[in-house]
Amino acid sequence: MKTYLLFEVANSHGGSKKYIYDLIDALPQEKNTRLRLGFGGQTGIKFQIFKYNEIALKDYEYYPVYVKFFIDKQNWKKIFTHAKSKGFDVWIDVFDLYSIDVIKDNLSLVTGIKMQSSVLDNLKVLKGLSETIKGKKIKVILNIAGREMANIKEVLANLKTNYFDNEIILQAGFQAYPTDKEDLTISKVQILRSEFPEYTVSYADHVDGRSPLAFDVPVFAVLAGAGHIEKHVCIDRKNTKYDFQSAIEPYECDLLIYKLKEAEKILGTKFIPDKEADYLKTTIEKPIASVLLRAGDVINFKNFDFRRTGQEGLTVAEIKEFMKKRYVLAKNIKPGQTIKSGDMRKARVGVIIACRMKSTRLKHKAVLPIQGLASIERCILNAKKIKSADEIVLATSTLKEDRVLKKYALKHKIRFFAGDPEDVMLRFLGVAEKYKLDIIIRVTGDCPIVSYEMAEFLLQRHFEQGNDYTGPKEYCTGQNSEVYNVNTMKRIVEYLGDARHSEYMTWYMITNKDIFQVDMAELPKEWVRTYRLTLDVQEDLDMFNALFEKLGKKEPSIKNMFDVIDKNPTIHELNDAMVLKYKSDKKLIDMLNKETKIKPNKIKK
Repeated sequence: MKTYLLFEVANSHGGSKKYIYDLIDALPQEKNTRLRLGFGGQTGIKFQIFKYNEIALKDYEYYPVYVKFFIDKQNWKKIFTHAKSKGFDVWIDVFDLYSIDVIKDNLSLVTGIKMQSSVLDNLKVLKGLSETIKGKKIKVILNIAGREMANIKEVLANLKTNYFDNEIILQAGFQAYPTDKEDLTISKVQILRSEFPEYTVSYADHVDGRSPLAFDVPVFAVLAGAGHIEKHVCIDRKNTKYDFQSAIEPYECDLLIYKLKEAEKILGTKFIPDKEADYLKTTIEKPIASVLLRAGDVINFKNFDFRRTGQEGLTVAEIKEFMKKRYVLAKNIKPGQTIKSGDMRKARVGVIIACRMKSTRLKHKAVLPIQGLASIERCILNAKKIKSADEIVLATSTLKEDRVLKKYALKHKIRFFAGDPEDVMLRFLGVAEKYKLDIIIRVTGDCPIVSYEMAEFLLQRHFEQGNDYTGPKEYCTGQNSEVYNVNTMKRIVEYLGDARHSEYMTWYMITNKDIFQVDMAELPKEWVRTYRLTLDVQEDLDMFNALFEKLGKKEPSIKNMFDVIDKNPTIHELNDAMVLKYKSDKKLIDMLNKETKIKPNKIKK
């Protein structure tokens, strides 16, 4: 941050032009070593310009003094030229139409103007400024002393709409000579910064020039967020009659500049300085593998300890970024090792549609037509909309009766795989090996309207949570999919010797939550219903035909499906009475709970 320092001459000159020249010459100048080595900001000088009979009536207490202060336009031009030659920006305090005339005559010399809070309601001054500075590169300081926030916003809107849209600097601080400590209200700087982040905030300091606070208050203001400081100056407080109470003398400017320089250092230019970054880099406790991590694993922080180490390695935040981008380990990581960026690679994701022709309750259900398309075709079409998938595979058995399914894979240009007739998990592992998959999105072929939206949602959550398995907690049966790590399936087979019950593959997850990272995810509420949207019996087929007839050419998205069914309850009433075997058959449930459970002694570290 570079602070702008504006020296305020005010009326310390008492009408003496020589005083003004002497003061300009005495102040630290741009070409002066003291200033160049002081602080990084720019400097300006501000002059209060007015004509006695335009700023006040004769009955005003200070009218005679204003007469004494008057300086004509020709001399102001010479003063501005001299100030510019010394490296200062020229600013003008606007009070009346005379000061506007002075601006008109010196547009090329004037950097900015200031409007006291007391002038902001002078309609003639506002109109004159609009005609003079609108469209010009002249900055405007608006002092808002005594004005409530609502009025400040009103003033800004009025200026922009009706008068000019020049760069505006909002200024706190008011002209009390001197200002008492309790009236300094440095906090106003922070409030203005918060309310008007698009504006630079200035602070006009009028504390007693003899006080140590004369050098501290500007620093406090800068630290509070002011990028602009206005400070009264005079040649000699003892021998200056007017506007000396809040002023510092030229030789004292060195101290002010030094303190502002130090304030700039304290504020800094970076949110995180280099040394601070280095400190964290060398002391941060990095993730250290606590168990053997396998190539293809999704990162899960439960498999890490955290230690300071001399090893190069990714931080937690850096690993999380890889997780969001769906990366897996590219190599094995031994216990005690960190993970480096080269140890990660983009995961290969495959959608595997498990489908067989066997069906006792509804013969050949996979190829039965639903409004002109075979059930399995509708499943494939939805699966192909899962854009994150690198492969879409229709996986069936090597049995002769299942060969008919190949033509549907070829028709829709997806992969076809024939594997183990009974063990679904072995079949899936065969697909994973052939197509080098790390992650499997499991889809069952008896779900014609599996949700591609839900699959994408679960997949992203799978990586971000570092799961072994991710499935929905509550869902509309038939729209759900599940996400598995291939390595997780390998471990199940490794621990148990087989997966005989992998038709009910999810059971191997939910009975072993102590071993695997299992996430039953909460879906968005608008995605959850109690409808039955799977194909097992004739009633299901009737329901699907009714549903797709109503759906017409609309995309089978979650929203479109539910819109149709919600508005047409007779559709879901066609198969509401049907129940799922794995939810209702107690004997089956007890057997699965027992035979899918992995005993601790089977686990290989």
